[in-house]
Amino acid sequence: MSSAQKHELQIAPAASEDFRRLLLRLEGELDLSTGALLRAWLRKLDRQPLVLDLGGLTYTDWSGLAILLEERTRSVQNGAPLRIRGATG
Repeated sequence: MSSAQKHELQIAPAASEDFRRLLLRLEGELDLSTGALLRAWLRKLDRQPLVLDLGGLTYTDWSGLAILLEERTRSVQNGAPLRIRGATG
C-alpha cells in the first residue's frame, strides 16, 4: 500500500443480541495509523461489557493485534467481559 492511500477504520456501536453488552462493529483497516481511534473508543467505554465484531476488517497489522490483546488483559483485570467475534485469519 502506498503512503498516498488513506487508511480508514470505522466503528459502529450497537446493542448486542442479548442487550447486555455494547457491540462495536469494526470495518476497514486496524493498523498503526488507525489504532488510536479504537483505543480512544475503548478507553471511553472503560469497564463496560463489550463485543468487538472484527468481521468487517480488511486488514490488521501487529499494532492492531496488540490493541486487542491489551484490551483483553484490561477486561480481565477490570472484570468487564469482552468478547471478540468475526475474527478470520
